[in-house]
Amino acid sequence: SILGIIFATTNIINEIKPENLIQSVENLPDNLWVFLGIQLLYIVGGWIFVPFAVTTVAAIVVFPLWKAILATTLGLFLGSTVSYWIGRQGLPLTENPRFKKHLGKVESEIDRLGAWAIGAMRFSPQPPFVATSVLAGVLRVDFWRYILATFLGLTPQAILIYIFGRQALEVLKNPSTV
Repeated sequence: SILGIIFATTNIINEIKPENLIQSVENLPDNLWVFLGIQLLYIVGGWIFVPFAVTTVAAIVVFPLWKAILATTLGLFLGSTVSYWIGRQGLPLTENPRFKKHLGKVESEIDRLGAWAIGAMRFSPQPPFVATSVLAGVLRVDFWRYILATFLGLTPQAILIYIFGRQALEVLKNPSTV
């Protein structure tokens, strides 16, 4: 309902066009408030369906490379950790008798595959970032193994975004150069 109100009361469709988004991001200053805002977007963004790649590209546009890497690494850690702990609190799903019946089997497989399963899910662009984090929390994956797997699984994607982010922005800004 909140998104409905936003769409009804604003001109958000024009604001989310790539060229407008790029211009808005390019005009952001390189300061602490923007850095913290990007951290907040990593934490909240997945819950409102903002792909982490979009936030990472924004960090690349605003900050020098070293600060973009720091912002991205910290943001992914914070976003993953918050979603993991939400799942760890035992969403109502874990109280459902039909779910509980199968939970032991799933937990034993996760224990057996552990970090490899989480890393594979992180490496693949398909499972939503938040869903993977919450699922890991619900299934009680060891936190430090989860963080390590998240870092290892997301690093290749992040590196590619770092390498190709600016070039992709140039294409979005000026498609005739393709």
